[in-house]
Amino acid sequence: MEALRCLRELQVPHFHHEFVYEALLEVMENGSERAFDLLLKLLKEAANESILTVDQINTGFQRVYDDLVDIVLDVPSAYTATEKFATQCQLQGIIGQDLLKKFPQRGRKRYASENDGGRLKEEVDDELEKFRERAASNAAHIEEDEEDD
Repeated sequence: MEALRCLRELQVPHFHHEFVYEALLEVMENGSERAFDLLLKLLKEAANESILTVDQINTGFQRVYDDLVDIVLDVPSAYTATEKFATQCQLQGIIGQDLLKKFPQRGRKRYASENDGGRLKEEVDDELEKFRERAASNAAHIEEDEEDD
């Protein structure tokens, strides 16, 4: 593979983690299955030929994991794409189960819907609970009034 030949010719193995990091970013940004499959094959071949060591691959993935909170601002599907790719890499023997387990959980709170003015789900749930309490209280007052008549 041309990419692996070029990586080997650079003779900078201490920066190979950067190659892994940038390649993962490219797959996230591209988003296509073709890019996903090609990088999967590239990493597998690089690992098999010992061009990339386990440590270099793990460091590249860990850097992506650490930066996901920021990456998701530019690539909204970053968590999903990275998790999917990491899972496939683990199944192909490129990364270990221990690294896959380190995959971060989404760090932000989810929104209740796209059209709620940006309110957080917890805020909407609180308002709904208050509404239910008021409705129950009003229903009780109506029943009392009807009994008094």
